[in-house]
Amino acid sequence: MLGTRPARLIVISLFLAAPALVAQVPSATDPAKYVVPPKNIVDVFDAEPLPQVLISPNRQVVALTKARTYPTIVELSRPMLRLAGSRVNPKNNGPHRSSGLAGTGIYSITLKKIAGGAETSVPLPADASVAGVKFSPDGSKLAFLNVKDAGIELWVADGLTGAAKAIVSGSDRVNSTTGDPCDWEKDNVTLVCKLVPPGRGAVPAEPTVPSGPNVQENYGKAAPAPTYEDLLKTVHDDQLFEFYFTSQLYAINTSTGAKTAMGRPAVYENVTPSPSGTHLLANAIRKPYSHIVPMNGFPQSVQILGKGGETVKTIADLPSREGVPINGVETGPRGAHWRPDQPSGATRASRTPSPASDS
Repeated sequence: MLGTRPARLIVISLFLAAPALVAQVPSATDPAKYVVPPKNIVDVFDAEPLPQVLISPNRQVVALTKARTYPTIVELSRPMLRLAGSRVNPKNNGPHRSSGLAGTGIYSITLKKIAGGAETSVPLPADASVAGVKFSPDGSKLAFLNVKDAGIELWVADGLTGAAKAIVSGSDRVNSTTGDPCDWEKDNVTLVCKLVPPGRGAVPAEPTVPSGPNVQENYGKAAPAPTYEDLLKTVHDDQLFEFYFTSQLYAINTSTGAKTAMGRPAVYENVTPSPSGTHLLANAIRKPYSHIVPMNGFPQSVQILGKGGETVKTIADLPSREGVPINGVETGPRGAHWRPDQPSGATRASRTPSPASDS
């Protein structure tokens, strides 16, 4: 008799709690909606993580950035194209998921002085989703991107007061399909950025009737390769890749907002200013686009550009990475980068000898 009493109490407790549990699950007559767990569970998952820390080059302040841990249903519902190993949002010319940190991007930036610990908040736009936070070389300014539904803005904040303003917004849009789109020049005023080319026209329409079959050639030799996701598959995919990934380089004066076009539009994988501030090192993707390796394996031209975007020197014209063995490396120059100890603008590139070479 005594042994059954605790069991009865448990059953009674479950019946009393049942209405609260059932109330969270919509019935067949209720509007369709997502079921929200109890508040204590939501609070655990929404617990604020520790901020990320970015130290200014002058060692005077640190930027403390906070980001949401998980993406929202709104962000996951945005349109997505799978092109050349990347997932991009065709509405804003950026990644499908906000870059920079996990979740939906950074929503708070605080500047904290190393001496004394005084904190200043950077005023961000409403519903901000920030990425690409970057100090200028002297730490006097802080650049960041604000990801919106229909475009990506460039903002610049004062490195001490936090006062911020939009530099690229409205009809001008940053193109971040290939990653970090902006970099500071040595003068601490100019940003070199990849923007969506003005007047680029309409999105290539998918043909209702194909003009021919999708053809892939085999050259009759073994070429083991990893399996990649989200590759180009059709001629229309090639057209979409070129449309969304093509950028126009601009030198942007962050004090006046003036923009100066540099060279002609191209698909730039990387663009890096030289330590001297006189040249740019650019990796430009070339055709033909591969359908078996992602964008970082496409043919590309490694060039040194002048201040106007003109080609000063071509370091290498690299072929497609197709056929490179698993865990192998392509032959020829690769990994070109500026030497920070050479302000005159020297570059360095690794080189792998060809299989027939003795050196």
